[in-house]
Amino acid sequence: MAGKMYWRCHISFVCISILGLVIPLVAAVPNQLKFCALESEVSKDSCFTVAGDDSPVKCEPVIDSVECAIKLGTGAADFGIFTADELLVAHNFYTTGLQVVAELKSKFRSQIEPYQFQTVVVVTRNYTAKENSFGGLIGAGYCHPGFGKSQIWSDFVMKYFEEKVLNNVCRKHLTVAENEIINLKEFFKKGCRPGEWSSDPILDKKLKKKYPQLCELCGDKEQCSYDKADKYHGHFGALDCLTSGRGQVAYADLHYVQEYFKQSNRYSDYQLLCENGTVMPIDTTNACTWFKEPWKVIVAREDKASEVLRITEESSSKRLIASLSWQEILHELLFAKDTPRFHHEFLTPVHYLNTGRGAELPRPSPACGEDIRWCTVSDLEYQKCNWTSAASMVLGIKPPIACVKTQSPFECFDKIAKKEADIISIDSNYGYLARSVYGLSPVLFCETYSDYYSFVVAAVRANAQMKRIRKWEDVRNSKACFPEYGGISWLSFVNAARDHRILSKSCDYPSIVAKLLDEACTPGFAEANHAMNRMKPSLKDDLGKLCKLCPRQPNVEQCEANQNNPFYGDRGALECLKTGNGDIAFFELTNVRDSIDIHKDNNSIIQNEYRVLCKNGSLALNFGFDVDAACALSVTIDSEVVSRRDLKDPQLEDVKRVLLKIRDWLGYRGAGSRRIIRVFDRFNGSKHLLFKDSTTALLPTDSTVAAVQAYRDLFSHVDSCNSVGVLLPMSILAIINFLIARFI
Repeated sequence: MAGKMYWRCHISFVCISILGLVIPLVAAVPNQLKFCALESEVSKDSCFTVAGDDSPVKCEPVIDSVECAIKLGTGAADFGIFTADELLVAHNFYTTGLQVVAELKSKFRSQIEPYQFQTVVVVTRNYTAKENSFGGLIGAGYCHPGFGKSQIWSDFVMKYFEEKVLNNVCRKHLTVAENEIINLKEFFKKGCRPGEWSSDPILDKKLKKKYPQLCELCGDKEQCSYDKADKYHGHFGALDCLTSGRGQVAYADLHYVQEYFKQSNRYSDYQLLCENGTVMPIDTTNACTWFKEPWKVIVAREDKASEVLRITEESSSKRLIASLSWQEILHELLFAKDTPRFHHEFLTPVHYLNTGRGAELPRPSPACGEDIRWCTVSDLEYQKCNWTSAASMVLGIKPPIACVKTQSPFECFDKIAKKEADIISIDSNYGYLARSVYGLSPVLFCETYSDYYSFVVAAVRANAQMKRIRKWEDVRNSKACFPEYGGISWLSFVNAARDHRILSKSCDYPSIVAKLLDEACTPGFAEANHAMNRMKPSLKDDLGKLCKLCPRQPNVEQCEANQNNPFYGDRGALECLKTGNGDIAFFELTNVRDSIDIHKDNNSIIQNEYRVLCKNGSLALNFGFDVDAACALSVTIDSEVVSRRDLKDPQLEDVKRVLLKIRDWLGYRGAGSRRIIRVFDRFNGSKHLLFKDSTTALLPTDSTVAAVQAYRDLFSHVDSCNSVGVLLPMSILAIINFLIARFI
């Protein structure tokens, strides 16, 4: 039977018979076209099927359109689907070599509509038109459809009309958001502009309270919203605002304008205002529009465009599809929600984009606010930053992002401290050093998947023949192993020891720890970028015991914070304990789970040989590392965005606003929603660039999320020390703290 089944397998499959079972494995067909398959939209089963039955197509999994663009540019993929915004960003990096082979028009919109959407401006019949002048709009009362996270209109589209007609005055002492609102108020005098004026709820509330004139025409002035705010994203609400006489100018989607006036039959009372200042009837067949968003497109590599056109055109109609499952699946992947219009004479991205929104990245003019200089620590992170910057420009996020290239977090810290850069997202492990050595402070906290919280524990050997540690008092004069000087484990230890009154409240952490312990391995303490290298040489000598436990390696500096030091990092701290060098180790449990085992292995940590010393001072009831949050020294988020401590408004608010807008448009926007670049996810196959992949959102520094509060509490003493420290040179402060510690 197995033999008969074997010959029934299609020639494009390899069939393996094991104990009578036949397992078909897809075999690669030579020269298959590689289709960019968005992981959020295409299932593995669909990709498996589409590659079978002698199919000329196979999936090339991608995170987002940016990864697809890079793969098209490098030849790792042959074709993919792009929105107009995504195509514009891709074109900014790959100006040649790509062709548009088809438009994909939504089945839910009229097929005769040439664009995905078009914006228009509607004014009253008595509006006096003046070519190339919009003076007649001054004091007119402005009806806007409003902002919302579920809308498809980006800020660039939402503000397109405003920026074309306003006097864009920049007041340097105000934020970009407030400048924008003042300019609107001074031009239109009053209006209804619903939704978020800022992604920061505190600033949003502040602006609406300060400038209520732009909520005055709303049906609900207190909430600054229309009565129909949830319907059609407020387009009908804006038109109601106009036709009720509250306002005299409305900005809306042409499709909804046509529907609205078709229902009300009030064409003669209103007209369209054109971008050149002239007017035309609403019911014209060729309406003058302000912004045109082209449809999604299928884009192919230039050398594969003819082949892609043939395959996709054959798959577009079920009448042309043979009884092959791959064709049905490809049809679903490409055309489930859209109807194609193929271009047998290929268009370049420039040509296609210029039929609508244009092929140039929008740049703010005049530029309110200073560019936000994002510091990066590798070539790949610098690339991701530049793609993110381009995506932000396309979406209308302001001020613009400028990317700064360095090769380490410490180089970034130094540049930010010297005002050569503004922000960086850092691992929580660098929080203490960023604050204490470089004078930085948090701008926003990164919300983290709970599975990736920083979970710090203290562990001792269960069968220690030397010093036995049963309570926190026993840590005195012990040998301690830390992953890194100034890291989250180091700081968690300091706070716990202080809570148990075996450490003083001195701000000179190195001195009080050195006084407490017999010896330690604290990787990085001897390095200038980690420790307070402004301290006097004599003080450094007294603190040498913090590196004494680290092993000496031939031709290598002792106590380095890198892989030359076998006791470096969380796994290294555990190794320090395992070898018997240390009596107690402090480490992030999350980072070493893969090294922990219950079986004997030379490279594994056998967890039953260890026991956790809980934060409350008792040993955990059971052996091993399976303890709850109450036993851990700290359970916190694992990253944050930092800048200079002296960064003040308006620049500070501008930085927050841009980051929160990036969160809204390039972060997680719900299942199935497309993003130009998934900024919290991997980039071109690499993890933890710009943000850690565990990041789910950005939160204000006063957030009440428990893990954020715990993180804030962890650094509260550090922050209080630094608030004093800014008044004194670091060298003087270190000496004072050291002397205080000696006599406490």
